[in-house]
Amino acid sequence: MRRVAIFVLLSGSILFGKNTLQDAIDSAKSGSLLELPAGEYRGDIVINKPLIIDGKDKRAKIIGSGDGTVIKIRSPFVTIKNLTILNSGSKHENIDAGISIRRFNVEVEIVTIEDCLFGIDLEQVDSSKISHNYIKSKEFSLGLRGDGIRLWYSNDNNITITFRPLKRYGGIVMEIG
Repeated sequence: MRRVAIFVLLSGSILFGKNTLQDAIDSAKSGSLLELPAGEYRGDIVINKPLIIDGKDKRAKIIGSGDGTVIKIRSPFVTIKNLTILNSGSKHENIDAGISIRRFNVEVEIVTIEDCLFGIDLEQVDSSKISHNYIKSKEFSLGLRGDGIRLWYSNDNNITITFRPLKRYGGIVMEIG
């Protein structure tokens, strides 16, 4: 049985210009569980190893700088759950998103994404699970909004949607090449 280390981060990680969440991710062992208590954490993070990030009580917020993507997942076997993700950049050419995924076997569940150009961007991603998330775009005109969930050259993914009327997203966009 795989042992999982638990890291509890103190809230207020935006103090002193330091990204304690990225530091915790970098120093965590592969397969670790990072439980985030209520509070605000600096975004613009990159996950390069199997990891679970759980905003256990659903009151942890990961806030981007407003430039680029808030969370980049570049490893398989990553789970993100029970979080709020805010404030991506607004450049279509960069596909600025709340969450950008580029590997397989990733799970994103019970996550609220707001004020992000694209919600969840899956590019060449297989065998992943996206479930029970709430996604709301930046307040741009219809033609400038990104997609709630963007799938590009991705296969065998399980997407479960809990219906809530959305006024500011185009929904799910699947491109077939």
